[in-house]
Amino acid sequence: MDSAILYESILSSVQADLLQYGYSRSGKSAFFYRFSADKTVGCCIEMQKSMYNLPDSHSFTFNLLCVRSHEINGYSKDRLTVSALKNCLHVPLAAKRIGDICRGRDYWWDITEETLKAYDLKEYYDRFLHADIQACAVYLNGLADKPQQPACPRGGAR
Repeated sequence: MDSAILYESILSSVQADLLQYGYSRSGKSAFFYRFSADKTVGCCIEMQKSMYNLPDSHSFTFNLLCVRSHEINGYSKDRLTVSALKNCLHVPLAAKRIGDICRGRDYWWDITEETLKAYDLKEYYDRFLHADIQACAVYLNGLADKPQQPACPRGGAR
């Protein structure tokens, strides 16, 4: 299966899972976000594909972030924006990886021709990724409910 088709199929499945937690997809990107009712807390999940992907082998992981507007250095607005979340997501130490939450270590999913011979894509997603995506949404929701979050370090959104 072509990696672009594979990637879009997985993105669609991730989006369907995250919709039930109030997440939206940013355009056609692999970035999903939600805000608190007052937009002062933002949570996001980004699907990151490996730069070493080939047409018959595809690897990806998920980056997670939950942040409050007043915790972002250099950010003067009361309400968070999608671009503020995106900027913080790529600041070292601000985000976590899905594997750290669900498996205790960094984790990348590998989908190869052998994987697709053993499972169809829906079965693979339902069996292996579905629970991790839900666990991440629950984890971020829990962080959003806590009074204090780690701040986005210097170099975050401006």
